[in-house]
Amino acid sequence: GMHIINLDRTVLMLTQALRFLRELTYRDGRVLWLGPRELPQHEVIAKIVAKTPNALFTKTPSKWVSGTLTNGVVTGRIEIFDYKLPDALFVLDSQRNSIAIAEAREVGIPVVAIVDTDCNPDKVTYPIPGNDESTRALHLYASLASHAMADGARILRQEQTGGERIFSSTAKRAASSAPHADFRDHENAEDS
Repeated sequence: GMHIINLDRTVLMLTQALRFLRELTYRDGRVLWLGPRELPQHEVIAKIVAKTPNALFTKTPSKWVSGTLTNGVVTGRIEIFDYKLPDALFVLDSQRNSIAIAEAREVGIPVVAIVDTDCNPDKVTYPIPGNDESTRALHLYASLASHAMADGARILRQEQTGGERIFSSTAKRAASSAPHADFRDHENAEDS
């Protein structure tokens, strides 16, 4: 079947998510990226994350280890959190990372996630309606998130070196006004 997603909603919700990531990085927050498990897609995302400030990423595509966030346990499968939890999650495959999303919600960590038509957007703080299977689409989402985070880090560095204050709002205030994911203006159409 074919999945139809309202791209106007995607643009709006993507903009809100990128603003949150930029402001979080501006506050020196760290974001744990959870990519797809398919090796070729994972490698594409890994190259982008390597250039992204304040981003943590799994070194190899692997299944989420239950309890990583809720138990505060740091495993060898995830880059070390310096013994503290990340400030947010950026999830590129919501369906396969549903346990990580549930744990983040339980411990109060905001989640930015690509939410395809087979996922529940209500479980995500900043849902981005979109295709989570296409390598090109994932590259686009990851590149935009990386640029937003790099922008936040650049603004922070400017202010630390005596530049004027740029952000008047905070990521915390942005998180409190997170959209409630009601983007279900899509329909599932079947191939004929």
